[in-house]
Amino acid sequence: MDDLIKKALLLGAGVGLMAKEQIDAYLKKLSDMGLLNEAEARAIAKEMLARTDKEKRAFMRDIDRKMGQALRSAGLVKEKDYKRLEQKVQLLSRQVEQMKKKTKTKAKRKSRKKSKA
Repeated sequence: MDDLIKKALLLGAGVGLMAKEQIDAYLKKLSDMGLLNEAEARAIAKEMLARTDKEKRAFMRDIDRKMGQALRSAGLVKEKDYKRLEQKVQLLSRQVEQMKKKTKTKAKRKSRKKSKA
């Protein structure tokens, strides 16, 4: 699973870099042909890169959602969920131990009262 996530991240990064290089090359051609001035080319590049970044983030959210679904359907839990449950179990264990101590203390008091009577 980790390998799949790594590949997805690298793919997203690669698409982002490739898109930037392609956008820059295309806009340079338009600028060289006199169809755009340098300021227009920069503005268009900025807008196109922002769109590419937005699409890349949406893609990564989709990948994350699908990975979560796959993990759940496989019966696996995320590490953060596991740690949260582990903390909850530890808290409950401490509470049970405290309750046991209180019960023992009360039992000792009752036995002392009975032996004095």
